Amino acid sequence: MVDGEDDGTSEIVRSLGFYAATAPVNRGQGAALRVGYKIASSKGASCLVTLDADGQYNLEEMGNLVKPIIEGTADFVQGSRRLSLGEPDDLIRFLGVYFFSKIITLLTGVKITDSSNGFRAIRSEVVNNITLSEDQYHASELLMGSIFNGYRVIERPASMKPRNHGTTKKGSNLYYGYNYARVILKTWFREKLLLKHNIIKNIYA
Repeated sequence: MVDGEDDGTSEIVRSLGFYAATAPVNRGQGAALRVGYKIASSKGASCLVTLDADGQYNLEEMGNLVKPIIEGTADFVQGSRRLSLGEPDDLIRFLGVYFFSKIITLLTGVKITDSSNGFRAIRSEVVNNITLSEDQYHASELLMGSIFNGYRVIERPASMKPRNHGTTKKGSNLYYGYNYARVILKTWFREKLLLKHNIIKNIYA
């Protein structure tokens, strides 16, 4: 999925014989991935793999993420730079990874070490059955929504290289941290309310 490109990415992808869906304007990674999920599912994909296209991830590690899905031991495999040999290019954000992962672990009861890593493998049915509404800071919504809906979430090592070109579109560390925290709390409240609603509904069914 190409989200509002201006560098000819779509043409390059198609010239290599691959499919590329292009959004006319940049809407954010979360919005782009939702479209990608729908397209992949409509084509019969049983497992989805996501990663950023900035060259920071090691494609050779993809098999380690997909394997638990294929073997049926997990529904969502989150890559973790803290379980690998990550090379942090921003100490503040690296500390943020630790902090927010601790928060999500406390809120969900599932041990998470790297909640914002973009390298992940997911069973298609997961993204079709959870609520996804965030256009940009979506990683925690996707992860927490999967956990609260009873899907098996595990982590596997996924190294991450420092960014060697371009800049992040997610703003300054403070802005990013605020929005990431906002989505965590929003998702937690929403999922807890849905759980409570379903419990009451079952009682009076």
